[in-house]
Amino acid sequence: GDLVKARASAEGSTKLIRTGKDLKSYSGFLTIDESTDSNLFFWFFPAQENPDKAPVILWVNDIPGFSSVVGIFLETGPFELEENNVVTDRNVTWTKTHSMLYIDAPVGTGFSFANNENAFANNSDEEAIGIYEALKQFFILFNEFQPRDFYLAGETYAATLIPYVQKKQFDDAMSQGLVEFNKGNIQKASELFWTTVIGPGSLLENTTGFLDWRSALMDKPLLDESKFLKFIDSKEIHNYLHVGLHKFMNGDPNVYTRFTKEFAGAHEDLIQEMLDRGYRVLFYSAQFDLAT
Repeated sequence: GDLVKARASAEGSTKLIRTGKDLKSYSGFLTIDESTDSNLFFWFFPAQENPDKAPVILWVNDIPGFSSVVGIFLETGPFELEENNVVTDRNVTWTKTHSMLYIDAPVGTGFSFANNENAFANNSDEEAIGIYEALKQFFILFNEFQPRDFYLAGETYAATLIPYVQKKQFDDAMSQGLVEFNKGNIQKASELFWTTVIGPGSLLENTTGFLDWRSALMDKPLLDESKFLKFIDSKEIHNYLHVGLHKFMNGDPNVYTRFTKEFAGAHEDLIQEMLDRGYRVLFYSAQFDLAT
């Protein structure tokens, strides 16, 4: 009975935020640590086609502190956000043939929150523990999706995070940047990267003329951060996503600076472990990504 109520309270009709066909989705919080009131926000879209058989994909967006919700509107999700903050259908979306689960992790990212910063993750292993706990709860809440093929996917730092999540899954018997160099300067290099190479008025923008470090093909930023924050933090969207009064945080330094020593670390041992255990691994490279 409690599971039925929980699912009902998480359900939302996308007719509330856009025109066009109705698209079922579920959103809310998954509590990963009651002692610190740590909660990860999720937004789940069952596949539009063959949801009873379609694989489930967990999508992790960007580096710690940057929300996966951005990917819903900018990349793999079913929506696009126009300049006037009107939501429209995306012509090509992964939600058509796959059930897509988006989770904001670690705590302090997007709508995910805890009662104090001592609960924030300090490395990929701690972040993976939180995601794995959220996944266990998700598949209890949506138990009909347990038999589906399950994939972990994402971009940028997800290539570091995903092997840790996979290892947690394997070790718990549930299912389940790789270059050597001088590691002593990772934190200093990371700080220089974020303060000079990218960002408003950055070295990259001033010397190349490109406006968005994520793609050399764009003549304007892929995402207007201020407009997106105004949209996602509106009362209407808060009500729709069942997030109460929790403010949306994207790129909080209190989150990502805890990971600076890991941003360019070597994690090939975990990749090799996954391969040795028979997991299928796909890496892709962003040819026009100016930052990498």
